[in-house]
Amino acid sequence: MTTITLYHNRQTRAYRMDELYDGWSLEPNEIESADYSSEVVEQAEFVLPDGYELAKDNTGSPAIYRGNENCPLITNDNGLPCIISSVEHTDGRPLERARG
Repeated sequence: MTTITLYHNRQTRAYRMDELYDGWSLEPNEIESADYSSEVVEQAEFVLPDGYELAKDNTGSPAIYRGNENCPLITNDNGLPCIISSVEHTDGRPLERARG
């Protein structure tokens, strides 16, 4: 069982409306400029399902993998962080919060 830290980021000001977001990420996103404003709303520990691991991608950014597959992290309509795997044919498996 692998525990990872996720960040609930919220962008409240952007140059274009389609750039606004409210969701979970593997990295904190805090920006304050004339055109953009975002903050970390929450930092929490989550458990990766068996067979998944956290590693760096080819750009050096953190990513979730299942074998060689880079599995995207998304936020579902209920505000929960989820991972997508074409190998397991999942549309978005919600991650469980770590207990402790």
